[in-house]
Amino acid sequence: ATAAMRLITHNMLVCNVKACVETASLEGAGAKNFPLRIAVEEGGIEQEETEFNPEFIVHMLEKLDWPALRFTAHELGVAELPEAMPEGAAEDEAFLKSVHDLVLDLHVKKGALVCPHCERRYPIVDGIPNMLLHEDEL
Repeated sequence: ATAAMRLITHNMLVCNVKACVETASLEGAGAKNFPLRIAVEEGGIEQEETEFNPEFIVHMLEKLDWPALRFTAHELGVAELPEAMPEGAAEDEAFLKSVHDLVLDLHVKKGALVCPHCERRYPIVDGIPNMLLHEDEL
């Protein structure tokens, strides 16, 4: 299998341009450098089945930024998630499988991550997002 960025990884990535990082500490405003939008190039997204591990997904539920995942799934047109995580999500195997399919089996191979604040584009090449900044962005 080739490298690919999964939505579980995307859910933790932020724009680290200095001006964007500073928005994360603004009182009450909320970070403007997250979630990064995914601009997928044609043929740049694939579904690749992996082994379903319900315990792992239950463990990840508390770490996922649900609103960001919901926004990204909607933007990509791959899933419509409920506004809030359902009650009893950890015991709902069908729900856990749908989260698994979304965060682990959806692979972004080429495109870019785009900061919603500064519009900085981070290229995704062969499934690997390049998050390195230029010197003047530090």
